[in-house]
Amino acid sequence: MNYTKKGIHEKQKSLHATSTRLLKKGLLAVLNLFLIAVLACGIIGASLGIGIFKGVIDTAPSIENVKVTPTGFSTFVYDLEGNQIAKLISQNSNRIPVTWDMIPENLAHAFVAIEDERFYEHNGIDIKGKTVAISGFGNVAWGAATKATELGAKVITISGPDGYIYDPDGVVTEEKINYMLEMRASGRNKVQDYADKFGCKFVAGDKPWGEKVDIIMPCATQNDVDLTQAKRIVANNIKYYIEVANMPTTNEALRFLMDQKNMVVAPSKAVNAGGVLVSALEMSQNSERYSWTAEEVDSKLHQIMTGIHDGSAAAAEKYGLGYNLVAGANIAGFKKVAAAMMAQGLV
Repeated sequence: MNYTKKGIHEKQKSLHATSTRLLKKGLLAVLNLFLIAVLACGIIGASLGIGIFKGVIDTAPSIENVKVTPTGFSTFVYDLEGNQIAKLISQNSNRIPVTWDMIPENLAHAFVAIEDERFYEHNGIDIKGKTVAISGFGNVAWGAATKATELGAKVITISGPDGYIYDPDGVVTEEKINYMLEMRASGRNKVQDYADKFGCKFVAGDKPWGEKVDIIMPCATQNDVDLTQAKRIVANNIKYYIEVANMPTTNEALRFLMDQKNMVVAPSKAVNAGGVLVSALEMSQNSERYSWTAEEVDSKLHQIMTGIHDGSAAAAEKYGLGYNLVAGANIAGFKKVAAAMMAQGLV
């Protein structure tokens, strides 16, 4: 370095030279432009993403609870003995009860809603007198059999790893229904014990889906119904297929059943939501240090499950899918998740 007076003077001249200053300004301007471009691209990309997601949310169907008031229909409630204990009827109803075989197939599009292993009537068709095939004999199957009996239906099959039983008189008495709990608690895991005790038919190594009934309710395990079993169900002209267990149907079998024009398929994600809902209601009671009656819990559960069904049906209808509860539940479920993500600022 030249620290003489002359050297310092020359260095100052070079620093203040016009070409040097222009070069530095040019480099600084280029850097600013680059940073602005990057920032603009980020803002545009984020705006497009939010806009697309918001568009999906805005066009998704509403799943708010729909207040449904029956028009011209009645719902009958029966006790364990089959006696009518209540009649729920809309104003100015003129419904005339008919037997099942008097209902045209294209009109018999009823949906049986499951609430924590319990189901109710829909579209004014009474469940009383309907036959039900159930798989399993655990807590879920026990709950389904209990509620079906209360509503006047007849469960004629339960199953286990060793096969299934066919009880033409129905798993309808308190003794028979409670014996399912005894079998579960015994740890033997054999449904043949039921047949031995009550003197009914036992079919070894098979599932009950070949029996001709009105309603099918798989209540046992995942992938309980494969394509082969699904074809047996369709061959018997079953009208209602209710997934009570978690994903009891293989994808291939579920698609096959959904393709049947005269069959109503209720998906497990909606059907067995009742179990989770009851847990949530229990957590609410615990946090409030408050206890609801069984009637209050059941009333809240019924209201929520009605909303799930109506939201699923409305979503399917809005997108031209008819009464496709599987697709409707998927659409309604997606909207709930998306709305929660938006509310939490995740998107």
